[in-house]
Amino acid sequence: MLRNLLTGIGAVFVLLSCNSVSPSVFESPRSQDGTKDDAIGTLRLYSFNGDSERVPLSINLGHSFISIENESSSDLQVGAYDLEPGYTVSIGIWPFSAHFGLWYNVESNYMAEFSRFEGVVSIKTQIDSTDLNEIDEYIASHDYWTLFKNCSFMALDMYNLAAKENDQIDIGGLITPAKIYDVIKDTVGYDTDFEIAQYGPMGYANDSDPTKGMVEYHA
Repeated sequence: MLRNLLTGIGAVFVLLSCNSVSPSVFESPRSQDGTKDDAIGTLRLYSFNGDSERVPLSINLGHSFISIENESSSDLQVGAYDLEPGYTVSIGIWPFSAHFGLWYNVESNYMAEFSRFEGVVSIKTQIDSTDLNEIDEYIASHDYWTLFKNCSFMALDMYNLAAKENDQIDIGGLITPAKIYDVIKDTVGYDTDFEIAQYGPMGYANDSDPTKGMVEYHA
């Protein structure tokens, strides 16, 4: 079941991603543009600091991920995922036993089925076809999880690939969900608990190769 897949992952993430360095300093509050000519969709950077899911004798440092909404009239290929018009795919890095790396729609399903990540904040930027190509190249070479290249590192990387130069976020040291959360909270026009309304199946790239299609995970 999906619940079993996700059980215990927070504890693993906590042990491997302690935020031991000071946050970067930004001009406060941050402003962003986020508009693109010839936009085909919207990329949203989400970060959850873990506060709403902390329980006694445990630590939850949260999770960061992105989503891409297809606002064009044709299907978009996002890594191994075929994204239909009007639909959104969430993309996040997870150290699951079934696949230790990049997953599609875990967060979408997790929020809808279990009402998780309460209090998650997000910012958005439009994307064009060039942005999507760069994100696809990134996905193809970053389907893994490590101590330093964790969910927050890769989510921020993908957001920065699409964001205009003045909208990009630079965080020094070890990147954590809490750091990204704080920057988003200091950005004009950020959203809280933004819903992913239309989403599809959950899965991961076959053999970590997007060209081989997606392996669907059925809870």
